[in-house]
Amino acid sequence: MGLHTGEKLKTIIDSRELTLQILINVIERALEIFFACQQLGIQHGDFHAGNILIQDVNKLSFIPNLREVWVTDFGYGTFSNEIPPMDDYKGLARIIQQSLDALDVHKMEKDDRNKYMALKKEFPKYLMEENSVEEEYARNPRKLHEKMLQLFASTQDVQTEQKNVGDYLAAELIGDRYDEWDALFVPKFLAVDDLLDKNICILTGLRGCGKTMMFRRLSYDFQMKLGKAGIRGEDGFVAFYLNARTIAEAFPWLPEKREHEARKQVINFFHLKWIIEILLWIKAEIKKGTKLNWIWLYEYFQKIYGTDVVISNSEEASINSILECCNRELQKSKLDDKYTDTGWHFTEYDCLENLFKLVQKNCPFVENKSFFLFLDDYSTPLVTEATQRIINPIIFRRNSNVYFKISTESIESFEKVGLNNKILEDGADYKLIELGIVSLTQSEEDVKDIINAIFIKRIKRSHIFSQYNLSLSEFLGKSDINNSKRAELIRSNDKQTLYYGLGDFCAIWSSDIRELIKIFAEMISKQGETSIEEKRQNGFAEADQPIIDHRIQDQVFRAAGGRFIDSLPTAVNPSRRRENVGRKTYGEHLYDITMAVQEMMYHDLQNKDSKNQRSLPAKQARKIELTSANGELSPEARDYYRGLIRYGVFVQDHRAKSVRGTVSTRLFIRSLLIPYFRITFSKRDCITLEWDEFSRLLVEPNQFKEEYKRKLNKKSRQQVNGQLELELESKEGE
Repeated sequence: MGLHTGEKLKTIIDSRELTLQILINVIERALEIFFACQQLGIQHGDFHAGNILIQDVNKLSFIPNLREVWVTDFGYGTFSNEIPPMDDYKGLARIIQQSLDALDVHKMEKDDRNKYMALKKEFPKYLMEENSVEEEYARNPRKLHEKMLQLFASTQDVQTEQKNVGDYLAAELIGDRYDEWDALFVPKFLAVDDLLDKNICILTGLRGCGKTMMFRRLSYDFQMKLGKAGIRGEDGFVAFYLNARTIAEAFPWLPEKREHEARKQVINFFHLKWIIEILLWIKAEIKKGTKLNWIWLYEYFQKIYGTDVVISNSEEASINSILECCNRELQKSKLDDKYTDTGWHFTEYDCLENLFKLVQKNCPFVENKSFFLFLDDYSTPLVTEATQRIINPIIFRRNSNVYFKISTESIESFEKVGLNNKILEDGADYKLIELGIVSLTQSEEDVKDIINAIFIKRIKRSHIFSQYNLSLSEFLGKSDINNSKRAELIRSNDKQTLYYGLGDFCAIWSSDIRELIKIFAEMISKQGETSIEEKRQNGFAEADQPIIDHRIQDQVFRAAGGRFIDSLPTAVNPSRRRENVGRKTYGEHLYDITMAVQEMMYHDLQNKDSKNQRSLPAKQARKIELTSANGELSPEARDYYRGLIRYGVFVQDHRAKSVRGTVSTRLFIRSLLIPYFRITFSKRDCITLEWDEFSRLLVEPNQFKEEYKRKLNKKSRQQVNGQLELELESKEGE
């Protein structure tokens, strides 16, 4: 039939002629295009609303009101190293955001309202995800389309839903279901006292460690809806929450060459996001009945927006007027087709601290309180390195009352650069809290206490177990094999079940509570409701007969590590460089490194004894120790190192002390991998490497592991021969 005339999507958005169905059609066509590009090894590279055409209604079409979507002007061939292509997925997220702003949700029917809210609050998280190691839907157009349809189909009435142990693996999925927040939130959190002290904090932890849940639950809006969280010290601060994903959605394209050009626009947007949260908090306090003189607020914004700010007899209406002005400027601050400097109002670095000074002066109920700004998901590549360099001078600006608390996936996922390109240092500029290391160094009893508290709530909530008073130990039983015994069994190639019980379940934890929930839910599924019902009729768990059989626990533990390893080849380089290594991809090379480390650790366990105990048990290394204090890696090795930390293969402890008493770097293998690697949870022994050796391991893993094993075997043979010579000399002397 040929292509009929049509309009650009941007024109339809600006004229507010957009419908929700057109937007859904655009998303589906975009995902089709992304899939095709993926197969061809290209990307669109310039994906924005101006490059999408919406066909006019074709009166000759068999399908009424059909409006085809056409994607034009592929830009992947027009970019250079100085101006890299726009990320397609971030571009689509920006289009969705622009489109939703042009739709009036209040005029929609219930079904469309649910779709609108799914696209606004939940789908962007899936769309912006880049970590394919942790999430199978990341950059997978087919899976993303399935996710969207699942979100559309899900009911908003959770009262009729069957509740399971494995529900809500991410805090974002709970949404505004406050009854579920109340049912699932646990105030016990690793290093919570450090997090809530009066310092700028960088909080790192493996995916699913509970950072978002803690940040959201402590924010003012959740405190008002659910009351206090039950955490010591929470009366001493007011907390505000912002997910950094909103920054990435607003600025999907910020090459390093445009950093200076974009600075004021990005800072203005960042400040406005927090200012709007502050205004919503004050508005909520007024609605709650808190008495305050708010004229100062009107005067502050009237100087900025002039007569656009309307004062009214109603305090709430007056604040709404200020909010409207801020939201209008916020929308203008978002990237359109280029960065501009159109007289942005909030570009000074001290903007927030000055506003908070006014708040403290005019709001007696917060006079002695601090202000915590929780910035979540502040990780590259979601928030680009260039964007972080622009925002960091605000975040790491020292102030006696305003403290940023930033969550990021790892120490390798945020740009440690502040004002005037000053290198930011742990201790001097921020407090680093690495939850992975905290979980490994916490006492066993404290770890069990936290994990038990989390799972008791989930067990009580489950439709299968809610009527019974069951503990986690009744499901899992005791772990009656210690590390030394387990090492002996591995050495003897004993095929018996090795990993089971509450102790091993807690030992699997490297801060990633989501993985524990998935493991527990899979164990229950494999055990089967029929088997569980039979055990219930017999009184559930006996001392040596837990609800979940040891054999099933062992299988699930091993499978969980295997799935993680199998997903590693999909990893992409966090630095965006060196995606291919000869015939291998970056992810395939990470896989080779990881499996080389596994072979080295397993080989040590089989062939070497520990020097740290008189009984000479098998060497049980689950960490690599780099002996020299300051080591340099080549750019190539550095890229792989970043990936190993970023994707959670290793948990880094850079503040450790070596056996020689000097500061060293220790890298613990992620606990999830222990059963799959067939090693033990012992933290006593290590593989000691110099930095140049470690660099070779990263660049040439397959060659290095073979040399390592040959060297060890040669050393072992020399020791045996030496012992035989001593015995012969002794006999000759007799």
